[in-house]
Amino acid sequence: MLRVAICHENAQYAKAIKELIDKETHHRNAVVSTYYNKERILHDFSRDKSVDVLIVDAGLAMQDEQGILKLFQKRLPSCILVLISKDGLIDAELLKLNPFRCLYERDISVKNIMAIRDVVAYAELMKNKTFIWGWNGKVSYKISPSDIMYVSIAKHGSVIHLNPKTEHGRITTEMRNSAKLSELFDTVGRCGFAYAHNSYFINLEYVENYSGTQVEMEDGSILSISRSKGKNFEDAFRDYWSSCMA
Repeated sequence: MLRVAICHENAQYAKAIKELIDKETHHRNAVVSTYYNKERILHDFSRDKSVDVLIVDAGLAMQDEQGILKLFQKRLPSCILVLISKDGLIDAELLKLNPFRCLYERDISVKNIMAIRDVVAYAELMKNKTFIWGWNGKVSYKISPSDIMYVSIAKHGSVIHLNPKTEHGRITTEMRNSAKLSELFDTVGRCGFAYAHNSYFINLEYVENYSGTQVEMEDGSILSISRSKGKNFEDAFRDYWSSCMA
């Protein structure tokens, strides 16, 4: 299901954009929410992380000192940003957020229709791709499963341990994510990961040695395998390498 939030003071324009999105997603599930004041969208954004596309009035965002967009970056780092301009100009500070598209309010016809088609197509493509987000200080990164060595539980969320040979791993070998360990496994588990312990799951691609009670990872990390996970891990390990050699 594709979820879109439109934040614009002009109710007529917001309705027109909503109708365009509804038309583009006619044969697919989509939920499009419209907001005409910042208080409501800030309230919802502070609770809901599942919005896929944010379409926001650039003028409103600047008047709000980017309050909406700051929360958007913090809570919804994988969300696609679309800015709407009344005069065709976008402030340089907003452009630093790398919006996917910029729409001009005066142009509700062909150009906006094509732009909305691009936004919908890209959003659906991104939903079908597998990745998780990691935070390193104040910067967030989109991390591919192939970048991950293993993921362990933390006091508040999870720690993503990266392969130091990858692009993100050369920045730092550890990043944080606020999601629970089980939630991250639900996202990347089908990409060759298996639980070795209730406290961590492992990327089977990077197992160098496996003794039955512990594994040595490619980066030299030694991780023990708990009794409760031993049989399932062994089955997953055998299945993974059997499929690799098939």
